[in-house]
This record gives sequence, structure tokens and C-alpha cells, in this order.
Amino acid sequence: MKDQAHSSGHAWSNYPLRQDVSETVYHYTSPGGLLGILQENTLRFTDCRFMNDISEYIHIEKPFLSALTQLQDEIDYDYFTEVAGILLSHSQGSIENFDLPESLSKDPNDTAYHYLFCASRASDSLGMWNHYIKDKNYQGYSIGVKVESLMESIKPIIHSTVLLRHGNVLYEPDQQVQLLKETLLEANQDLEKLKKDLDLSEDKIRKESENFLRTHLNSFRLFFKDESFKDEREYRFVLSTTQSSEEKYPQHLIKGYTLKNGLTVPHVDLRFDRKNSINCIKAAPMIEYELAKIGLQRILKDYGYPFDRILITRSNIPIRF
Repeated sequence: MKDQAHSSGHAWSNYPLRQDVSETVYHYTSPGGLLGILQENTLRFTDCRFMNDISEYIHIEKPFLSALTQLQDEIDYDYFTEVAGILLSHSQGSIENFDLPESLSKDPNDTAYHYLFCASRASDSLGMWNHYIKDKNYQGYSIGVKVESLMESIKPIIHSTVLLRHGNVLYEPDQQVQLLKETLLEANQDLEKLKKDLDLSEDKIRKESENFLRTHLNSFRLFFKDESFKDEREYRFVLSTTQSSEEKYPQHLIKGYTLKNGLTVPHVDLRFDRKNSINCIKAAPMIEYELAKIGLQRILKDYGYPFDRILITRSNIPIRF
């Protein structure tokens, strides 16, 4: 059962999360954020509990319970209701060890963290530019990040205690419910097979079934969002680490904190390959483009980026004020 869970299963293979790694996705940021990225040669991954969506990480509960109800005549409903209660009975403040992916759980005393780096499949989105209005002017940038190059950047530290997942965020409630129904049906089928194994105790059967659901829910919950955010067309990277791995790789996983709305927000800055990871930068509407381009070309050249291969453009959105 454990091997099947790790091989992604039928439900996981039907999930439209994964994308061709040759694609480019777009990270929107402030001028200060862009400057930090280029100067420090890092991308910031923020603890998933501190995103602007207050239902982040826990949104999955509603579609999961809906899927469970719709299948009550087709699965061992009482059993899965009990398991669901165990898996979903947590708060945003206590998610670390409980939701540790199996691949990161060799040391039960270690602590796991989940960090997000958010991008969009849209390079020039008015909705995204609206986050970067200052003094009634649009003052942001979108950075084209190559998925494949970012994945290559983290390869030196990918092992049993560091995991990087990526893909499209799923917003449509019907699609979320359908995916979870497929997962529950698959889990129920495996449960029936385990029950026929006379060598397995009831506790062993329960643990295997719970592990299967946990593995899938941990993957899904970080890529499910409320449909009110669908205009963002988000493509995200989820970095799961442990405290021990962060201590072991301080040059790659640079821990830090920022202050936001009175909160201390944990983050990890991840170094990327400056030669290949960025292929374009777009300036927001109303930025003085010609000077912005001169300044960007100069900093790209001074900090060792292939400035002649990074396309610098302006937004095509026709806004006057």
C-alpha cells in the first residue's frame, strides 16, 4: 500500500496539477522585492500559514466532507468518517509533525514546515498588478521563472528530508470534489484488500489506510484554493522541509523572518541558477518604462545575469490613472 501511495495512484494521475517543466510562470512582486531577488539571487518561500488566503491549507475540509457524503453508499462510510476526523482535526497553528509527508518522516521527533512560492500562468494580469498600487500608481514587476531551471536549482539538496512539489492550483469546487471522490474510492478498494489479508491486525489495517489518505490529502491540500481566487491563475511551488534539513543546508535554505501586519512571518530563501532561471521581466502599467529598462539591464549585467537573453517589456494594459 505504501508503494502505491508513493507512485501517485489513479486519482493523483488525473489531477491537472502537474505541468510541463519547460513552461515559464510569472511571479509578481514589488520593486523592492525584485531588487532583493536579483541582488540576493534567491526566491522567497513563505510559511503556508501566513498567506493572504485565510483558508490556505484548511480549505480542503469542505470538498473532502462533500466527497465523503456523496460516497456514503459506496465506501465504508463510518470508517472513513472516523479517519477524516483524525486527519482534519487540526488548527493552522499545529500542522507541522501531524502532516509530515511520509518521505520526510524518518525521525518522529523532527519538525516539518511547508513553504510556498506563488506565481501565475498570466504574465500581464490587471488583477495581479492591483496588489502593487502605491500612491495611485502601479509599481510592480512580473518575473518570468522557468520551472525546469528552478527545479534543477534545488536538486543538490533534494533527499529524504527536502521535498519540492509544483503545479497549477485547483479552484473549481466540482473538480476538487471529484478528485477526492476518486481518492476515497481508491482508498476503499485498498482497504477491502487489506481486510482480506489474515496476517494484518486491525491496527495495521487502520494505519495503512490512514497513511494512504494522509499522503494524498497532504498533496492536494496545498494546491486547493477557494474559487474566489481563480483569476490569479496561480502556479505554485511547495517546499516541504524539516528543521534538521534547514540546519544541515543553511547555504541553500536561508531561514529568516519578516514583519507583516504585526505578525512575525517565517520564510526560507532558496538560491536559484542565475544563468538560466529567469527569462523575462515585465514592468507594471504606469512605470516609466525606458528608465526602468535601463536600470534593470544594468543590475542584471552587474550581478552576473545573462542580461542580453532576459527580455524586458512593459505591460500592455492601457491604464491612464
